[in-house]
Order: sequence, then structure tokens, then C-alpha cells
Amino acid sequence: MNPKDKAIVTALSVSASIFIVGFILNFVANWVGMQPLPERHKFTVVDTYKGCDVVEYSPNYSARYFYFLHCDK
Repeated sequence: MNPKDKAIVTALSVSASIFIVGFILNFVANWVGMQPLPERHKFTVVDTYKGCDVVEYSPNYSARYFYFLHCDK
């Protein structure tokens, strides 16, 4: 086998290896992305104030938090 043929075989082997590794990584990334996210609690009691609960409210898929007082009186 002459050097030119060896270079072609090596290039094809490297290309096939890169393709297979890329395919596997893509499959793993998609599988991880399909896993369900843990459910977050929208309402969480974080503190008390004068006998009332301070409740933190966080809507789904939002980076905002809202707080309000909940009194049982």
C-alpha cells in the first residue's frame, strides 16, 4: 500500500470515528434534555412576621419571586 492510500484510509477512519462520537454525544444530550424536570413548589413558607407566614411565590419557568403574608386569623 502506497503512502497516498494509507493517508486516505487514515482520513476515512478518523472521519468515521468523529462521526460516531458526535452521534453518540448528540444522542446522550437529547436523552438528558428529554428527562422531566423536578417539580418545584410554587408556594414556600420562608419566615414568620407578627404571627403570619411569609410565603414566597415563584411562577413556573420564571426567575421572579413574590412574597406575601398569610394569616390564619
